[in-house]
Amino acid sequence: PEPLVDMWKRNARTIIPNFSADDAPVISCAELGAVMTPTLVLVGGETYQDFAMLGSEHARCLGNATLKTMPGVNHGGPLADPVEFANVIMDFLSAN
Repeated sequence: PEPLVDMWKRNARTIIPNFSADDAPVISCAELGAVMTPTLVLVGGETYQDFAMLGSEHARCLGNATLKTMPGVNHGGPLADPVEFANVIMDFLSAN
């Protein structure tokens, strides 16, 4: 779809700077566990398995996380289904 093509073109300019950037610091599960702020970890039900596993691990490690899955979308869920994305965010904010 055209919105995705536009997004990919805009994101393409970040590829070279990302490859030349310094490595990010390693953050342990224990360090994430110290974060007690309510945190929503949202993954797409059709996302790549490694993204889903990262989301699950982050939610497991964070001190106060809620893991939600948006069915029928991949990593681009907010663009693919903005109404459902907004509903999930608003439900989370209402509960926290």
